Amino acid sequence: MSSGNTKGFGVLLGLLLAAPAVTHADGRPWAVGLGVQADAEGSSSVVASFDIAATDTTWLRASGSFGQSPNSRGDIQTTTASVGIDQSFGPVGLTLDLQQWGDPDLVESTDVKASFYFRNDNVSLAVLGERRNIDLTFSVTGLAGQLFTRTVGFDADGWGLRLSAKPNDRWRVYASGRKYDYSVNLSGLPRIQLVDFLFASTLSLANSLVDFETSFGVERSFGERSISLNYARDRSAVDRTFLDSMDLGVLFPVGKRVDLELSFGFSDSDDFGSEAFGGVYIYIYGG
Repeated sequence: MSSGNTKGFGVLLGLLLAAPAVTHADGRPWAVGLGVQADAEGSSSVVASFDIAATDTTWLRASGSFGQSPNSRGDIQTTTASVGIDQSFGPVGLTLDLQQWGDPDLVESTDVKASFYFRNDNVSLAVLGERRNIDLTFSVTGLAGQLFTRTVGFDADGWGLRLSAKPNDRWRVYASGRKYDYSVNLSGLPRIQLVDFLFASTLSLANSLVDFETSFGVERSFGERSISLNYARDRSAVDRTFLDSMDLGVLFPVGKRVDLELSFGFSDSDDFGSEAFGGVYIYIYGG
């Protein structure tokens, strides 16, 4: 990770850790999440998040992450930052999130995400919408051997559904799917190392320029502990190759208001084969 990214994450981490102290006085619920992820090929990322109940029906959230990949995967570094709001009106509600992700020298996107949901104690159903404004930078070689850099700007619209159900206090099942339509034909863009990397790394921008994405999961609770199993399949909007991944997560308390989650999984890409990945996450609650 570059010194710039390390410094940026340090500032974000400081803000997230300071936020609970600021909000503790009035007793509003809040949660801080911190995590580290890595895969067998040397890609890694660090993530942080902060959620707080502004009112009884309004939650505010912010998150950020920094990732890097080795030379064999493009030697790029990525940054993601987002802010959002969840406003409920009884059993129905709305969410709105603004997100910036990518590397400005390679690929960068500004996203607006929204959802309309219905939920009760047993079922949650959400309609998902998203608008992406993307800039993709690549290099091409001219007839005389000159190297030219070009940036292509385009948009993408995504629509989908997310469902979660609890048949009883111990089990929860969930699924989601989203389809994207792009304003340009991505398969016509030059196939460069960056594009290869985007659809090969489970931890970087693997889910960024996709034709569709789907996921399914099940969770089993054991009091304050839980185990979850998740499966996801994405298809590249560039070359229609698939990325499949499956991971197992174990969540358990390590303190009065602190939970620890361990995850381990495998991914399989049509282009790059299989690899293992994993992560460690800590969640701190207050209010």
